Amino acid sequence: MQKGAIQLNNGPRTIVKMLSDHELALKELYLTYAAKIPSLKDFWLGLAEDEQRHSDWLQSLISAAGTDDSQDLGCWPRFAAVESSLKYIRAQTVRAKQGEIPLLVALAIAKDLESALLEKEFFRVADSTSSEVRAVLGKLVAGTETHGRAVAKALDAAKCAAPDPQRA
Repeated sequence: MQKGAIQLNNGPRTIVKMLSDHELALKELYLTYAAKIPSLKDFWLGLAEDEQRHSDWLQSLISAAGTDDSQDLGCWPRFAAVESSLKYIRAQTVRAKQGEIPLLVALAIAKDLESALLEKEFFRVADSTSSEVRAVLGKLVAGTETHGRAVAKALDAAKCAAPDPQRA
């Protein structure tokens, strides 16, 4: 991407704000799962707490950056990708609030969401980006990887504990 090619409404400050909102949407989804799936309440609450922390880290970047929204960060995630993911998370939260959510479904959704953050490289920026930004985004990648492993482990355990419909 050429210098200055990012539109103002899709600039780094806007994307960081959207990523912060994305983390808060994940928090809301996980809080909903905690309320709906008491058997893993502490698990979901722990994930939600981490998502709040992730949002706080992103907010610190906004505070440190001031009002500049014109910087080109190179490999920044596309506005549309973040927006699409955010809409999906919010839809899943509404779905979970409206009815029963099976444990395996909730864990599969969470696993897919955490994996997608890494696969779509939402937290990847150019090497020339400031060390402060790279440090925060590095922590977000590590946190997301930790979540992915924890959710995958919980999903595997739930699958093992689930009755086999072919044996019933």
